[in-house]
Amino acid sequence: MAFTQYLRINNTDIPLPTSYDLSLSDVEADSSGDTEAGTKQRDLVRSGMAEISVTFQVSPDWLKRFSLMRKQPKLSVEFFNTENDGS
Repeated sequence: MAFTQYLRINNTDIPLPTSYDLSLSDVEADSSGDTEAGTKQRDLVRSGMAEISVTFQVSPDWLKRFSLMRKQPKLSVEFFNTENDGS
């Protein structure tokens, strides 16, 4: 069985999480909602916005690395997409 890399942050492979949950959602503009005719109108600002919840059991070294990542203003994240065959 091949190992699946779930997360990569700033080009660093992250250890296998003990739990991994991915949800994708759309962000709608304030102008979305019901029209006077009674139909729904959706004005999408962004489609497929990812929210990832993970849990880890890590070594003290990885805890330190995660703490340093947390302080950065921006992170580049690649993730295993469970919604579409993992690509």
